Amino acid sequence: MLYLPDGSELPPRLQNRRISVRRIGRFDRAASEILADGLDVLLSLLGVTTQTAAPSGDLDQVWQLFVQRPARFLGMMFHAYPTWGAGMFDFAVLDPIMGPPTHDALVSERVERLACGLLFGALEDAPPVAPLPALSRGHVTFGCFNRPTKIERQFVEIWRDILLRLPTARLLLSNVLLQDDQDRTRIEALMADVGVARDRVDLMTDIPSRADFLARYAMVDISLDPLWFNGGLTSFESLWQGVPVLTCPSDYALGRITLLMLTQIGLTDWATPNVTAYVDRAVAAASDLDRLAALRAGLRDRVATSRLVDTAAYGAELRDLVVRIANGPERPR
Repeated sequence: MLYLPDGSELPPRLQNRRISVRRIGRFDRAASEILADGLDVLLSLLGVTTQTAAPSGDLDQVWQLFVQRPARFLGMMFHAYPTWGAGMFDFAVLDPIMGPPTHDALVSERVERLACGLLFGALEDAPPVAPLPALSRGHVTFGCFNRPTKIERQFVEIWRDILLRLPTARLLLSNVLLQDDQDRTRIEALMADVGVARDRVDLMTDIPSRADFLARYAMVDISLDPLWFNGGLTSFESLWQGVPVLTCPSDYALGRITLLMLTQIGLTDWATPNVTAYVDRAVAAASDLDRLAALRAGLRDRVATSRLVDTAAYGAELRDLVVRIANGPERPR
């Protein structure tokens, strides 16, 4: 059974599947309906967050639902929010990269793991991977298509250091949220403050179609991943379009999302241990265009044959996990 808030839509690729859907008007009044369904396991994809509570955004409703424990076992997925304290959820489904065993002591819930904790659908309507733009343009273009809230001072200092060491390189920023004067002005002020030459940075703030947005990766040679809150879908889209993503993982799950993806496609050499190595790796990659072009040509195939898009494997593993928990004699504390 899939529970969706009123006003939300089932993804198109699921609409023709045999999935039972129950609409929830108010989370805090849904416990009786869930109890009537006789659930053994209730999974929250994001714990208790504003995304879970959408479209109302009323977190108190969501808390009240789970506090009533309408199923035998309560679990949470996607451990960007790694724990909710003792007594809320019985188990947390973690990923060995985003939530390695060294994190287990920080989690109140019992830890369960999937081999790959993220799953994306193949971008079937995406444009073909374009040739490496640096070969025709004569300079390397770095890109960052992440939301502005992920861009902070240390990340902008990385931009400066890369551009200083590569005098012909450029940086392309593209995100519709840059239309907001406050976000755009903040980033431009950061660039001015740390010494990023404004004439070497292109900002695209329009609202393109989905296909046109993905086509913009044809202008990018290397994507730069924010430091503390990595790209999620943004990193996946970049990789799908043949553009490698350079990342510097942190100890926190939100800073290890891109590392998870790179691990699944065998590109952990694009994850650096510190900021200095991040800059060095960017410069080295930009200085070997033949190698960068070869990587680009085969990158979509790497992603398309990885666990990142293997819905059958993910579904089977999750099914087995849920069945094992449902058959357990006690709550998996």
